[in-house]
Amino acid sequence: PLDVRDDRSKFTCGHEDLDRYFKDLAGQQLKRGSAGIQVAVIGEEIVGVTTTVATEIQTDTLPASAAKSLPKRVPVLRLARLAVSTNHQGEQVGKRLMKRTLEQALALRKTHGCLGVVVDSKLEAETYYQRFGFVSLEGQSAPTLIPMFLPMGTIEEALR
Repeated sequence: PLDVRDDRSKFTCGHEDLDRYFKDLAGQQLKRGSAGIQVAVIGEEIVGVTTTVATEIQTDTLPASAAKSLPKRVPVLRLARLAVSTNHQGEQVGKRLMKRTLEQALALRKTHGCLGVVVDSKLEAETYYQRFGFVSLEGQSAPTLIPMFLPMGTIEEALR
């Protein structure tokens, strides 16, 4: 977990909005307890970060196969941010952070209920998330983001 004493000032992933979030806003979220922030560290250097939030989504946005016999709103874990330092991209840091996020979703399912993970993917990251099994949510779109969903069944298979 991120600690308020961790040095976030040198982290850069090459995306201005993610860098600004991590340097300027992550500490505020951590202090408020409004998000879970995990970091990957090599020595003292932060090489990756994820931010997650327990939330809910409307069932009618899920793929039909995942929405069968569910209430109107269902609990999910939102992967709000995932970023890897430009110096460590291509070294499986993102894959390890994703695995940790999926483990969190599984633990959340056991303690509070969770039907999967959602992410608002940047356009250039869509294929990255598809490799893990994420699918686009129905009827959802934004000019620069693609809402995507990974069902718990896929998560369980991936963690076996």
